[in-house]
Amino acid sequence: MSKHKIRFLPAKKEFLVRHGHSLLSFLQQLKIEIPHSCSGKGICGKCKIRLIIDSKKKKFKDQLACQIKITGPLTIHHPLLPYKNLFLKVLKDANIKSRFKRAPLVERVNFDSGLSLILDNYELLTVEKRSNRHVLGIAVDVGTTTICVSLCDLTNGEELATSTLLNMQSEYGADIISRLDFALKSQKNARRLNERVIFSINKAIDECAQKAGVGVHRIFSAVMVGNSAMQHLLLQLPLKSLISPPYRIALQGIVQMKAKSLKLNINPNANIRFL
Repeated sequence: MSKHKIRFLPAKKEFLVRHGHSLLSFLQQLKIEIPHSCSGKGICGKCKIRLIIDSKKKKFKDQLACQIKITGPLTIHHPLLPYKNLFLKVLKDANIKSRFKRAPLVERVNFDSGLSLILDNYELLTVEKRSNRHVLGIAVDVGTTTICVSLCDLTNGEELATSTLLNMQSEYGADIISRLDFALKSQKNARRLNERVIFSINKAIDECAQKAGVGVHRIFSAVMVGNSAMQHLLLQLPLKSLISPPYRIALQGIVQMKAKSLKLNINPNANIRFL
């Protein structure tokens, strides 16, 4: 299959792109900062870029990147700025110490032998040397726009740190409808949205752990909440039931799984409960 040269000015960088490839998709692969929120339908008008028709005569043409299929060489006026590390753009940092009423499922049981058991509702998570090391848990609000994580000490009920970051799924649509539409186009798209939300959650967890000065392996429990679409995208559940009558969610009640199955950056034996 033939390829075409795409040139960026004033960056003076060139790339070869296969014939028929979407320009917006190519820019996303380069991690170029192009806002969009309609999953490539050409509705939102946010992905406008400037094509250089004749640089000497200063002739330009503004078009939507999502509507351009690469069928020949292009020269684009763009500084080639990468995404600005969205996970570092903290929208909220309450930095408030608080306590919650404790009734944790996870607890440490110490024995005179010098060993401790970490139990989750009587399920053995790990055996370790007896110590006063933290037994931690996290609460996660999986929002369409933001991911909010609260890190808590389950032994005394103290909130140690909080973090609120952008949900990186926003690269593929600013709203629920756009993301569902994007995910339903292919399994690859659905996996991409799943990877971005897990990436966002893990970044928020890492930030909380750094603030509190603790290791993520000491997090033995996670409780999550979120709307139905976020739950389905995170847990990789079938999406069609959300957009077709009678509009039912795939799973009812509390959904429980191991952290390692969701690739969450906490203790791999920890239980995750999605409410």
